[in-house]
Amino acid sequence: MLSLRRGNAMADQPTGQDAASSATPREGSPSLRERALDFAGLLITDDPDRLLPRFRVLSILSGLLIVGLSALIMAWIYRSAMIHDAERTAISVGSAIFANERENLVVRDSHGNEALHVPSERVLEIDRIIRNYLEPFHIHKIKMFAGDKRVIYSSDHGLIGRRDTTNETLDRVLRDRAIDTTAKQKNQVTELGGTVIENRHIVETYLPVISGERVLGAFEVYVDITESSEEINQIVALTALALAAVVTLSMFMLYLPMRRGTIALLDAHSKMDELASTDPLTRVLNRRALIRNAEREMAKLGGDVATRNAGIGLVMLDLDRFKEINDRHGHAAGDHVLQAVARRIEKAVRKGDMIGRYGGEEFLLLLPSSTRLEAIALAERLRSAINSTPVDLPDGRQVQLTASFGVNVLDVPGQDFDSAVRSADEALYWAKQAGRNRVRAAQ
Repeated sequence: MLSLRRGNAMADQPTGQDAASSATPREGSPSLRERALDFAGLLITDDPDRLLPRFRVLSILSGLLIVGLSALIMAWIYRSAMIHDAERTAISVGSAIFANERENLVVRDSHGNEALHVPSERVLEIDRIIRNYLEPFHIHKIKMFAGDKRVIYSSDHGLIGRRDTTNETLDRVLRDRAIDTTAKQKNQVTELGGTVIENRHIVETYLPVISGERVLGAFEVYVDITESSEEINQIVALTALALAAVVTLSMFMLYLPMRRGTIALLDAHSKMDELASTDPLTRVLNRRALIRNAEREMAKLGGDVATRNAGIGLVMLDLDRFKEINDRHGHAAGDHVLQAVARRIEKAVRKGDMIGRYGGEEFLLLLPSSTRLEAIALAERLRSAINSTPVDLPDGRQVQLTASFGVNVLDVPGQDFDSAVRSADEALYWAKQAGRNRVRAAQ
């Protein structure tokens, strides 16, 4: 009777020196934690503008990871099941051959000990017998080994009589009385009758032949899994495609509400920035935003000063007798006048100039890359624009306006912004003292 026992595979363990060298990171190289943090930094962002692009990248990476891992796991599961089925087939066929053909395969020596033996004159007869067992199960090759590792029968007759002394798997099966199964790619396999078939995926199973307490030898059985492997590859590929479609659809369904939410968030963020930096009445920069922009321009100051003696022009303007407008026409009319003046200033300045409401009826202009003469010329142009045409009030009346201007230029890197503004304000004061509706430059 054929007795079958399974052995345990043991993985090679690294030696002490190898383990120590592999566990110790190289000096200067980033640790795994640092690399993980760097990678996470690429994917995680608090910037709403980068949220959707990062989501698309994460969606693609996640989809590829899900589909890839799923395909690998499915292939492993199917392949493991296929190998297990092939092993069971080999065990069933080997057990049936030994049980039914024992009298043709086992002989006794002069001491009464059993041994596997196939006389050379009976090889063709054994071929016919074995063929009946192999054909229904896609088994292309079978070998029988005696206890001394000599091939006593093979579907490839050229191997009969050889002693396989270098076969470590056979050694282990005979020694440990264990079954050994391995999936392999074979370039050529010789079937019963001598037919050679090429490029086959096979499962090679070694089965110990045990009678009582003695190991008589072993069977080596080749089960062909080529067609099954191709079917599994097709199934895995089609399943991966279907899963990719499902993941893509799922990510797209997640992307749509996230896109809407992100657009709304960006819109709200933009409105908050606008509210935080814009004067709500005149829709020009407020004082805080103006100072922030001035600091940014001052950080870039230097090149224009060296080439054309240009710096940051400061123009402070104040509407003359604005309190009289409020007193005579009301504060609503005063607000309307401030709005009208802001629009006239916007039309008169250059592209890149910045306008801010600095106080009640005071406006401050920042003029990047301006010389003192250019800043004075712009102030005169603004004075003319404000004075040239009366402002129409909502009630149909008109108000004639004038404004006084103080001009200064920030042309020294590191110069204090507040002191430069105070100098412009002092020049504005002297313009008022000189009769209003005029431009004065700081000394």
